[in-house]
Amino acid sequence: QASSNRAFNYRYSWLLLHNSTFDISYVDEILADATILPDADVTWAAQDVLVDLYRVKEGQPILTSNLGVGRNCTKQQFENLWSILPTPVARRKNLNNVYLKAATIITQPQHFKGWADLTVRHIDTFPKLTYPLLMLCARDLNFRYNLRQVDLYGEEHNGSFDGLAGLLQRSEIEVGVTSMFMRADRWAVLHFSSETVELRGAFIFRQPSQSSVSNVFLLPFSRGVWASCALVFAAAGALLAALAARLAPADPQLTQLTPAEAFTFAVGTICQQG
Repeated sequence: QASSNRAFNYRYSWLLLHNSTFDISYVDEILADATILPDADVTWAAQDVLVDLYRVKEGQPILTSNLGVGRNCTKQQFENLWSILPTPVARRKNLNNVYLKAATIITQPQHFKGWADLTVRHIDTFPKLTYPLLMLCARDLNFRYNLRQVDLYGEEHNGSFDGLAGLLQRSEIEVGVTSMFMRADRWAVLHFSSETVELRGAFIFRQPSQSSVSNVFLLPFSRGVWASCALVFAAAGALLAALAARLAPADPQLTQLTPAEAFTFAVGTICQQG
């Protein structure tokens, strides 16, 4: 059950106790179908020795590493071991040149000119970003890709996905060589490593030449334009004050609008409406 649920991963440490001496053939028999991949932290505790276990990928034989202590060692020996033992990911840097089934996205093959081509940056941006990173990862960890090409990221239809997400859902591939938005519908079928692109608002303010921040909003208009704006403000304020004075005798309950208030109201109205 732990294997089917992918519980053998870096978030948990497993200690499998067995009351006999270590026998690799018996371990292979017991864990024949277990998915213990390189990110798993699984230790087989036999009577005579503690052994670290993992597979490079599903279907590959179990690889073992003697931890150098037995199950009956002292507490101090255990503490010394765990203090110097690197994490599983850190101590498994060689995947023995294994092939991983993978797929990438090329949405417009007719415009694709290569992974390093930047003449059409807006086409397949995320695959072009991710491809060199995962090629470097393969070189660092000594594995290769059996790569195929698809043209869809994957949309859900009646519980099944098409495109790249569908290949991962059906376990037809093991790695998606592209970045992908992790939406709510994809959470159930996809596992992701880390965020490659941070989505946030970005604003660029370009300062005009021969200007400073204090006068940058004044330079676009000439003096005549500003004078015309001032005349419009004054005329609107005067008209509003005249209308208020004319209507005041008709209804004594109306609050008298002073010329200063009329001018301020006119400026605010014009500025609000642009």
